[in-house]
Amino acid sequence: MSTPLTHDQLLHAYQVMRTIRAFEERLHVEFATGEIPGFVHLYAGEEASAAGVMAHLGDDDCIASNHRGHGHCIAKGVDVYGMMAEIYGKKTGVCQGKGGSMHIADIEKGMLGANGIVGAGAPLVVGAALAARLKGTDSVA
Repeated sequence: MSTPLTHDQLLHAYQVMRTIRAFEERLHVEFATGEIPGFVHLYAGEEASAAGVMAHLGDDDCIASNHRGHGHCIAKGVDVYGMMAEIYGKKTGVCQGKGGSMHIADIEKGMLGANGIVGAGAPLVVGAALAARLKGTDSVA
């Protein structure tokens, strides 16, 4: 039997979902201007899955994502301003503008990276899980 979520947990989940949706709505508008290099795959409509899963993970826990990784990044705690700068290809981006929309990563937050190739994150998280086991930590990947 599951335990009901507290008011604070529900509020946090809602705030994460709203942040993801607002980011994606703004990104949709910005992409339409033609100023963003490359392409973006939006995460709108999938906010609850990221908010729910990431609520149980800490910065020491690792994830990888796919071509629709913005929501995972936001829910994991990656800075939204750094993400937007990254998508624009700016040096102030979380990957110094080299990753773009489909390759955002923030190792300090446990976000090993998004990847445009579906399923390509599996080897990364398997390696992170093995590293956690070898180090004797309770981190998950």
